[in-house]
Amino acid sequence: MRIVLQAALIGLSLALSLGVQSKELTDATRFIATSPASDAIEFKSTKKFQSAEYCPDNTCEVVRAPGSVSDAEFKKFYAAYLFYVSSYNYLINWRADDKAQSQARHILSALKGNSCGPGSADYVKCSLKAFIQKNGVTGSFVRHDEGTKGATAFSPLEEVAKLK
Repeated sequence: MRIVLQAALIGLSLALSLGVQSKELTDATRFIATSPASDAIEFKSTKKFQSAEYCPDNTCEVVRAPGSVSDAEFKKFYAAYLFYVSSYNYLINWRADDKAQSQARHILSALKGNSCGPGSADYVKCSLKAFIQKNGVTGSFVRHDEGTKGATAFSPLEEVAKLK
């Protein structure tokens, strides 16, 4: 098990023991920790930004939000983004799981300020788009190839727009 997953579980334990945003943080953290991506995700947090790096192979998908976004909110957003938007094929079977679909929808509905109607056909798009626009979320693909590192920016908003 990677150090990142261990850190997430320690964070989960700490949140539970402190009772700080415990329900919201634990739902998203547990959802990510039980995903097929769990051992390939690293969260980073500074005063300037929050980021999640999903690196299942020699490529990474990095999603970043300002540091003003709380840890709990960013993890809720990222859990939903990973489930609904990330383009990695490693996630296909997870997305087909009924329990995971229900959990993802629950986490999405818990995003602060989410005014999208849960019954609407575009609920997922609306919810993710609203969070991205409100918080200035950015993204990049990073490729590690033969000792070199190359990054290409992408728009999470455009990725969300591709959802069917």
